[in-house]
Amino acid sequence: MDKTINLKSLEKPNNASHVTLGYWLSNYYRKDELLTLFANMDSAMKYIHSKGFCIGSFNPKDIEILNDSLSQIRFNNLMVMPTDFLERKDIVREDIKKSAFLQIGIHAGCLNCLRPDFLKSNFNDFVNFLPEDIVPYYKGVIERNASVYLGDFLNEKRKRDLVALEKEIDGVAGETSTNKRFVKSNMAGHLLEYDSMNSKVNDSIYKQLNNFSDSAFVSCLTIPTIVAILGVVLTIIILLLR
Repeated sequence: MDKTINLKSLEKPNNASHVTLGYWLSNYYRKDELLTLFANMDSAMKYIHSKGFCIGSFNPKDIEILNDSLSQIRFNNLMVMPTDFLERKDIVREDIKKSAFLQIGIHAGCLNCLRPDFLKSNFNDFVNFLPEDIVPYYKGVIERNASVYLGDFLNEKRKRDLVALEKEIDGVAGETSTNKRFVKSNMAGHLLEYDSMNSKVNDSIYKQLNNFSDSAFVSCLTIPTIVAILGVVLTIIILLLR
């Protein structure tokens, strides 16, 4: 089985509105939408990893926004990951780093001329281009090779912000319990929780992966079985020829 998969080539012709990330950045780009876009890209990547695949290309031309929705992100070029756990772990870490590199390049408006080694050596020069709340995430990934998904980071940050908020509100004198609960509830609504894999949406976008996953599983199961059978047959033949 070819280890490279192009999902666009497997797509049936339709009239849906699909644009590449590169086209979106050139024509629909809005700074306040970037976090939503990147969180959903991250969800798609995490989903892909969970299916045993990795990203074959982070080129904006190979990433699509489907149906005019920033929650529907398709990485078109994927690769089957090896079965070895440690190899998979390294590949996932590398994908997360490449994704962070892409995001920083877009935030700073210099993706086409940015290089990974330059970014790592000069990360502090890019801080002013990044959302302040997410700087620690990018710093951890780029400088310390942290293997953390953006969505997981955002959710953990949300939990900590809620805890800090509750402590702050509880310490305010003169407020009734009802008012405090109202403020907490209202603020919690503004601190969005991100779907770590956006499974319902990604099940539809990446449904072809199930077929490849099944084939890969059968191949992994069949090859050792064949080898074992051949070993038994060879042993029997050797015993008969003695």
